[in-house]
Amino acid sequence: MVRSITSRSSGAERRKYGRTLGDIQISVAVVKKPPGNSREVHVWTDKSGAPKFHPVSEVRNISAGGAAFQIPRSASLETLVSLKVDFQRKKKHIECSGRVVRVKPVIALRSYNWAVEFTNIEDEDRQWLADYAQQQASRGQGFLARLFRRS
Repeated sequence: MVRSITSRSSGAERRKYGRTLGDIQISVAVVKKPPGNSREVHVWTDKSGAPKFHPVSEVRNISAGGAAFQIPRSASLETLVSLKVDFQRKKKHIECSGRVVRVKPVIALRSYNWAVEFTNIEDEDRQWLADYAQQQASRGQGFLARLFRRS
């Protein structure tokens, strides 16, 4: 389902999936550098060569299509990452892969806002995320409901 959201800065914005917040924890590992200009990007591995996951500082939102979060590390566009997503109250764990589609510095916090598009996620997990976002929205707990409560 495509949702139309009016953004304060750029007019109508088209999204393929609804977004939500909740009791979510995400850990991320860089698994492959993007081609070209990627000097500042390093693959995150432990001593055995396995991906080394780092918890994100703040989950901004998540949908069936991707996630946005804050992390104290930079990345280049198109960097490939692995994600571990835990929904504490639902006792749901999802592991998937994605690519970085947006990075914006948060200077005051010495961190970065990343947006990651899921590129490899089980169909069952994608559907679960879509259903979860819909449930949160219907309860007034979705991304937009929380955004407007803050205003």
